[in-house]
Amino acid sequence: MIINYSKKILALSLVFMLATVGFPWHYTLAYFNDEEKSEQNFISLGSLDFYLTSAADFDPVITPTQDSYREVTLIDDGTLPFQYRSEINNFGGDSDLCEALDLAVSLAGSPVYNGALADFILATSTDLGAFNFEATLTDTVADLENKTCTFDFVFTGWQDNLPDATAGFFDIETISNVIGGGSYEEPPEDPTPQFGDVVINEIMWMGSIKDDGTGVPNGNGMPNDEWIELRNMTNSVIDIGQWTIENAKASGSTYHVPASRSIPANGYIVIANKPEVSPNTLVAVNIDQPNGNLSFHNTYSSNGQLILKDRNSNVIDSTPIPTSGSWPAGENDTEQRWSMERNSIPGDGTDTNSWHTCDRSSMSDTDLATMKTYWKSNGQDYNCGTPGAVNLSDNDPSIYFNLGSLGGQLISPPEPEQIIEEPVVEDTATYFDLSPQCEEEVCVQGPAEEQITEDTIEEEIIEEPVVEEPTLPTSSVDELDGGQVEEPVVEELVVEEEVIIEEQKEPEPEPEPEPEAEEEETGEL
Repeated sequence: MIINYSKKILALSLVFMLATVGFPWHYTLAYFNDEEKSEQNFISLGSLDFYLTSAADFDPVITPTQDSYREVTLIDDGTLPFQYRSEINNFGGDSDLCEALDLAVSLAGSPVYNGALADFILATSTDLGAFNFEATLTDTVADLENKTCTFDFVFTGWQDNLPDATAGFFDIETISNVIGGGSYEEPPEDPTPQFGDVVINEIMWMGSIKDDGTGVPNGNGMPNDEWIELRNMTNSVIDIGQWTIENAKASGSTYHVPASRSIPANGYIVIANKPEVSPNTLVAVNIDQPNGNLSFHNTYSSNGQLILKDRNSNVIDSTPIPTSGSWPAGENDTEQRWSMERNSIPGDGTDTNSWHTCDRSSMSDTDLATMKTYWKSNGQDYNCGTPGAVNLSDNDPSIYFNLGSLGGQLISPPEPEQIIEEPVVEDTATYFDLSPQCEEEVCVQGPAEEQITEDTIEEEIIEEPVVEEPTLPTSSVDELDGGQVEEPVVEELVVEEEVIIEEQKEPEPEPEPEPEAEEEETGEL
């Protein structure tokens, strides 16, 4: 039994070895299979990019009575939405001046910071637009004249779906600044300006409106695109440095004109919320004094009366005292922004009759074409105003001003001359009583002792047309007057003729030869 079992094991082992070494293993694969292909695929990466633009550095130099201003605009130049913050660093120059400066910052007209320059930091925001920086000297005692403070504004932006700039896309932009200290000496006294030497000439209190690209404005207003124009009414340059305009800044505060600003003789100066290079203005002409804090309230009673004062606080001009929410003039509509203009002959600025609305519809084709040149192309069809130039509206009531006979008073437009047709008889009598030509002919043609008769009256009636009436046919006085001749009238004419003849001392010219028929009638006389 043991031997047989061993034989079986040996036989099985031999079979296994032969199968493993001498004969290969074979297998069959069976399964379902599908293949899909996607073509023309691409990966696109967005960009996070922005830049800062500014027309000029801080200006003017700063003194205890004069602030310094700068506008910086943040513009998105990428495809990804982003958030940003701003801070200040890299101080240089005179540290004592830097430490004595305060900074007020507004974005699109809304205050975002007010404090020490050295502490400036702007909280994270996604709002874009124009930043307006106003530097103020807080230390009026220390000697900071002619010193300089330099520093940088640093804007850091990153994706709006990330917590900070340590991940994802980001961008950092820097703009350098210089604030110079001016002289504390008082400027030389100019001749004292008189009331009305400078007037508030035009106010774009409602901002502007632009085309949305479809040919209509559709309410695309730019409410901060505001400006005010002053006009020099004299033949001399007027320095308006350190003058003020009350209620011309946000929250009803006072606007201060920087030092060394002047208006040319019979010229203009424009103070605006935006410089002309800003994408947030439609004005296409030079802005003399940009200041982002210039602002007007659309409700006049909330804004308050604008009062222009010189550096000695003397009132030079002002607008009417508000009696309602409506401004004295100007148009603020969804499809038009028309400025408030002063009459060409300004009159009293507190009188509402001294103002009118810039009206495109009243302009000639030439004036309308001229007015459009003051605006960028996407605002030419909806805005009305002439910043820095003469007002062009034909609806200005002061064009009917009479300087001579009325002593400088506004009068109503003259009524059209009315021609009243009267009966021929009455016209004839009026002619003989009043016409200088008739009197001259009587004086020249008739001798001094000649008496006017009924035939003479008839002859004069025939020769002279009366108020463009057809020449009357030859007829007797009885036919003209209905058969009646008023003798007192004839006698009055005789006396008038005698008086005129006595007053004329010079020799009378020789009468010209007259037609035969007239000579016969003269002979009858």
